[in-house]
Amino acid sequence: MTRDDSWYAPAGSRCYSSTRRSSARSIERGPKAGAPLVQTSGDELKLVFPQEDATPDMYADLGFGHFSLQPMDGTERERNTRLALEYCLSHPQWSLSIQTHKYLGIP
Repeated sequence: MTRDDSWYAPAGSRCYSSTRRSSARSIERGPKAGAPLVQTSGDELKLVFPQEDATPDMYADLGFGHFSLQPMDGTERERNTRLALEYCLSHPQWSLSIQTHKYLGIP
């Protein structure tokens, strides 16, 4: 799939940078901590977890069909994955979303 810039937030916008078109009828958005929400409904809200200033409960009442937590990458990826999984298990509204390519060592 080639990138269609019309599906991306314009430069300087407050949307999370991984806003992408995931299918013909689905747009995924991820809020960025400290930024005002640009979109409050849609197919899926994907939240990088954990973020001190962007907790899942802040977004749980929005009009999205699916809510996903994606473990924050970096040196604490294993810990963040465990925390995200534990949160999802205790809050069934949220599902775990992982970037498989990172676990396979593909940049």
